Amino acid sequence: MSELMTALLPAVRCTEAMKSQLETIVEATPGGLADHIRHAVELYIDAETHGVSGILKRIATEMNQAHVLQLPTTEAATIMRLADHWDRTKKDSYAVN
Repeated sequence: MSELMTALLPAVRCTEAMKSQLETIVEATPGGLADHIRHAVELYIDAETHGVSGILKRIATEMNQAHVLQLPTTEAATIMRLADHWDRTKKDSYAVN
């Protein structure tokens, strides 16, 4: 069973542009606004606690569990695999040339 989320964070002020961009992301991907904010906080904590390697380990674990893209466990190998995936899919999946 996962840990209950009972603690509340203070409300945060942002610009209209930031709010609009966040809402656009939320509309285009699974999860509600709170899920996206929670995920951002988790990434921030990982980065501050473990640096880039913590973020890469988290991404690799999540993607491996979801069977999206099997990633290696070393930092350098994970970066190379993510870069390769981006290069192969950016045009069709993300409309980036």
